[in-house]
Amino acid sequence: MLLPLLLLCSSVCSRTVGLGVYVPILKAYCKEHRTAQATQLVMDISNSRLQLDVSMYDDLIDASMTSQDFQSAFSIFRDMREARISDLMGSYLTIMTGLMENHRPELMAAFLDEVVEDPRVEVKTHDWNSIIHAFCKAGRLEDAKRTLRRMTFLQFEPNDQTYLSLINGYVTAEKYFCVLMLWNEVKRKISTEGKTGIKFDPNLVDAFLYAFVKGGFFDTVMQVVEKSQEMKIFVDKWKYKQAFMETHKKLKVAKLRKRNFRKMEALIAFKNWAGLNA
Repeated sequence: MLLPLLLLCSSVCSRTVGLGVYVPILKAYCKEHRTAQATQLVMDISNSRLQLDVSMYDDLIDASMTSQDFQSAFSIFRDMREARISDLMGSYLTIMTGLMENHRPELMAAFLDEVVEDPRVEVKTHDWNSIIHAFCKAGRLEDAKRTLRRMTFLQFEPNDQTYLSLINGYVTAEKYFCVLMLWNEVKRKISTEGKTGIKFDPNLVDAFLYAFVKGGFFDTVMQVVEKSQEMKIFVDKWKYKQAFMETHKKLKVAKLRKRNFRKMEALIAFKNWAGLNA
């Protein structure tokens, strides 16, 4: 019965009522998961030139995300920005985390694009990576590429996690040539000392090697091997032996010799490196 009475009071005294009446109504809405009504009331409060504190905004956004009412969360966050609330990071992270958990990368991308230029929101490469990873996991590779282009346009530097997500997405879709394009980009970046955020570590080496063995790009496999040896990165060859046997066990050097001498040389080099000639 408390909520109807509070609503009646706020309606009758709409011009003179203060936050002392509105806040209990908002809290009741949150408790009852009536987030759309709460959002409308927040708009009314703002139009009355009253301002909620950051903790109330945070609670409202948390309730909206819990109820999967994403549009209400976005509306309340916009109101926070317009109200010149200085501490936006708590609610920003709540929204991004909730969208990730609910597998909504398209909403993450739209939300990030809306707030990226707000100096109160500290957007990092990790946020873009989360979107790219989610798109790749869902098989939405064109959306992942579009996000990468937007990310680099806004001068956020892709790192090893960015490329790992893309490689894994392409391998799942068996788009090995796209991985080759990524390798050319990464190779160029890691050769420029001090100007890249890419950490060419065992995980990235493994992802590239597995993709190129599966795709039959043995010349590129040996490029990755050479770079890993140059950077003293240990490579366990067993996984790539298995990948070769699963995918190319019928591939014979003699057949390649007739078609493409360079591919034949690359295959021989790979088999020697992997210990497959015994």
